Amino acid sequence: MIAVARSLRSQASGTRREGSEINVETLQGLVVIRGKVDSDVAKQAAEGIAKGIEGVKSVKNDLQVIALAKREVIDDKVRPE
Repeated sequence: MIAVARSLRSQASGTRREGSEINVETLQGLVVIRGKVDSDVAKQAAEGIAKGIEGVKSVKNDLQVIALAKREVIDDKVRPE
């Protein structure tokens, strides 16, 4: 299933916007996608790509939709100075 993760990352990179952070885990046909994207459209696109990959039986979409500008503010508060 490593090929599934590579394929998803490859296909998603063409549709992702700057600021998307997508992590992919696979196990026996189950794909779990986690991370942060900037819109519902990006979240659904990642899930659609995963579902379209040969060998994928089910997809669990745990992506969080957080606007990039808001994420930068949150990240700035978390980073030590």
